[in-house]
Amino acid sequence: NKGYAFVNFTSPTAAWNFYLTADNQRWSHCRSRKLATIVSAKLQGLNQLLAHFEPTVFPCHSDDFLPVRFDPPRDGSNKDMVKQWTVGRLRF
Repeated sequence: NKGYAFVNFTSPTAAWNFYLTADNQRWSHCRSRKLATIVSAKLQGLNQLLAHFEPTVFPCHSDDFLPVRFDPPRDGSNKDMVKQWTVGRLRF
């Protein structure tokens, strides 16, 4: 697995708390020895990320592995009210 994600946090405090919790941690549910490394992205902001990844073709065999966007921002509550969009396209 490529093992990366882009997360647009709604506040600097949320980003910092995530960093303190997740950086240098193992992915225990994947039985992997890899450690998560949290870094700032070169592209910043939702609009720049969408513009970059929407035309991208990803080498995977299912929409389940494509990047997704959630709106409104997802905080774990009101899951029924959150819409999800796939970003990018499949390459078989």
